[in-house]
Amino acid sequence: DEVRRLIQKAKEWAEARKGEKNSFWLGRVQKHRWAWMLVEEAARFGEILRDRERPFADLRSLEQASAKYAESAYEVDRAHRQFEQRRLALLEPSLPHHGPLQEVARLLRMEHRAWADQLCRDFTTICQEKGFLPPPSLQQRALYEQAVHPLVSPTTKTAMFLIDAFRFEMATELLDELRASGATVDLKPRFAELPTLTSVGMNVLAPVAQGDRLTVAGTFEGFKTGEFTVRKPEDRARAMGIRSTGKAAPLLTVGEVCDMTTATLAKKLKSESLVIVHSRDIDDAGEANVGLPTFESSLRQIKSAWHHLQLAGVKNFVFTADHGFLLQDET
Repeated sequence: DEVRRLIQKAKEWAEARKGEKNSFWLGRVQKHRWAWMLVEEAARFGEILRDRERPFADLRSLEQASAKYAESAYEVDRAHRQFEQRRLALLEPSLPHHGPLQEVARLLRMEHRAWADQLCRDFTTICQEKGFLPPPSLQQRALYEQAVHPLVSPTTKTAMFLIDAFRFEMATELLDELRASGATVDLKPRFAELPTLTSVGMNVLAPVAQGDRLTVAGTFEGFKTGEFTVRKPEDRARAMGIRSTGKAAPLLTVGEVCDMTTATLAKKLKSESLVIVHSRDIDDAGEANVGLPTFESSLRQIKSAWHHLQLAGVKNFVFTADHGFLLQDET
């Protein structure tokens, strides 16, 4: 495979130039170093694309597809995002070999879009054969009952983070950082509810299912429970709180958690067993096409909010999302 050989060669060249001792010029000319950092990131991305060419090609069930994506296929999307973030930060017109590096970025984008399209075709084949609804353990609508409600108790505080467009691959990055901080963390995949709109995925995270059924309000505007309709963040916090504690749970944004003093936050949560933390930052940035400059800061803020809530006495945390996203580019 000629492409694989070229990727390996680029990787070797970049590796040989790491560190000031290995290259006289890279230690003295910053833009030369930036160029080789881009070459290294591009080679890594290209290699992962080749190694994960058709993850769902021979799979026959939704369970197999979710397991395969969580095991290794997510690495393609993570490498794509990280490469695009590095490209945005470093690839400027004054960089050595700016034109060829732009062309490499264009080709990698085309490769990734072809990969994503094929992934969707293979996944759709599975759905056509087996149906679109996964077993309860993989359903978004069952997450609260299965993963959150059992954690809520009068003696232990629990925080549930509802993060709009928080992709699985972004969760793996947060996972690494939380583990490095000494936390015990578990990460499991679930399928987003169809259609994968915020108004569907966010509202179905509340305990709105009646048995295995959902009652839709309006045109995918929310879901009806026995008492009221869940449409907005406040409704979700109310439904979750009533299910687990008999009263509405307090609702905070990630930014509000980070801005409060620890004493103020601890006082606010003193008599609470459950707190809901909401964030639209990732989705809003993606829709405004400014996601790449802000993804890293969004992840840092989520981690900061987690740490702050820990200091305020929260012991259990659940992080989840409504859906993922595709980066917007010329493909």
